[in-house]
Amino acid sequence: MIQPNRSVTLNAVQLAVNILLGLWIYSEYLNNRFMRQYLDSFWASNGLVVSAGLAGVAIVGGTFLFFSRRSGFGFLVSPAASASGPENTSRVTPLDVCPHCNVELKSVSDNRFQCRQCKRFFKK
Repeated sequence: MIQPNRSVTLNAVQLAVNILLGLWIYSEYLNNRFMRQYLDSFWASNGLVVSAGLAGVAIVGGTFLFFSRRSGFGFLVSPAASASGPENTSRVTPLDVCPHCNVELKSVSDNRFQCRQCKRFFKK
């Protein structure tokens, strides 16, 4: 049996509330002549500014998405790009000496090492 987690449930509830509020605003627009008159005058005077602002936000967001996915940084990196695979391990050099004092590391456990001089710990 599939159990929905908390975020899926919360997103579903938020979607339902947003749809109900949107339907309520639409109903008010249809039945309230003052609201209809206000919105018609607002869009007549500010329609160009709002559409230019939305286009600017879309352009900036699209540019950010393109460059963050292309270069592999940011919070929108795909999981496949951030997973450690053969392409990521080839760029990593194993530690044999301490990068701070250039002294050989001693093995503490399976993948942990300690510098003999400055006593810093490292993982391989």
